[in-house]
Amino acid sequence: RSLPEDWDGEGATAPRPEIVDSLEELLLELRSENLRGEQIMPPPSRIVASHSGSIIVEWQLEGGVYHEAECAEPYRAEYMTVIPNQEAVHAEIVWGPNSTESRFNDYAKVA
Repeated sequence: RSLPEDWDGEGATAPRPEIVDSLEELLLELRSENLRGEQIMPPPSRIVASHSGSIIVEWQLEGGVYHEAECAEPYRAEYMTVIPNQEAVHAEIVWGPNSTESRFNDYAKVA
């Protein structure tokens, strides 16, 4: 929440606080437990700010499974899942108070 404009010295846009806040909500929900008492997703392997002001979250899981979500606006992210020997899956995830259908559980089901 505290990155200034031009945080990289090359003109990078700082992520907006509302993007950080909404992504924090998603990550907390993904770390919660499902009905079987299993954690939906482990903590991310890495979270980075992009040059354009979006936030990128990465999960590197066992067996070479890789998830990446890029959040450029509050409560909406594009994500990709790569499973070895399969085609990458690209989709959008929507969550939060203005969403008519929260789809973050669909994201975790791909894993």
